[in-house]
Amino acid sequence: MGAAVRIEGRFVPGVSGNPGGRATLTPEQKRGLELARKAVPAAIRCAIDMLAEPEWQARAAAVKVLLDKGLPRWAVEHMEGPDKGVSTLSEHLRQLAEEIDG
Repeated sequence: MGAAVRIEGRFVPGVSGNPGGRATLTPEQKRGLELARKAVPAAIRCAIDMLAEPEWQARAAAVKVLLDKGLPRWAVEHMEGPDKGVSTLSEHLRQLAEEIDG
């Protein structure tokens, strides 16, 4: 960054820190993003199905994905009740599975 953009480590008011703006995606990147978005419901369904796997490692991986990506961390941290939100999470996942299955 040039000296005109920063003063003492801060951006000067009214001067963009990114004058070129956000980079545009190539057609290939746009298509890849579109395909990934379409695959999300199947990926979530797969993770939910993995909760029934006999191997604990598979179940643990599924839980991690569902908690990290399917439910915001702040929501899990603020769940209340004697089961610390486990029933709420289970219900959320059941509803999600029903929505995906249509």
